[in-house]
Amino acid sequence: FELRRGVYFHDGTPWDCAAAKLNFDHVLAPPLPSEIRHGWYHLPGQVSSWGCTASHTFFVSIKERYYPFLQELTFIRPLRMLSPAAFAQGSASDPTSENSCPTAWGTPTLAGKTVRCAGIRNVSGTGPWMFKGTTLQNGSLAEAVFVSNV
Repeated sequence: FELRRGVYFHDGTPWDCAAAKLNFDHVLAPPLPSEIRHGWYHLPGQVSSWGCTASHTFFVSIKERYYPFLQELTFIRPLRMLSPAAFAQGSASDPTSENSCPTAWGTPTLAGKTVRCAGIRNVSGTGPWMFKGTTLQNGSLAEAVFVSNV
């Protein structure tokens, strides 16, 4: 994938291959792609490798032809693209010891593989709307507020 240059997350962090790779590293860290958390989502089982060949060139290798590959990349979860600054320790966050999975998941383990879910600091995407905050009413979400990014 040739990533568009000159794109920035709402927090000012550049969108580049390192950001894409960090998101894949966290979401696809074993045991998360298993039936424990992403069993409904078949793409992780098809991915054999991913990485960067240049600052704005990201590759994903799959095990075999998988017709919904591009469609499943568009799903909001689990392969969302967050700013590296949103991770627990920023771009240095380790996918095993400081994974971006929800803290409520604890430390998922399967077949001897364990990750510690550290959550994220905030939500920061690249689109035309920025998340501003939420309003609670009687302990429940009453409103999610987004503002224009243009």
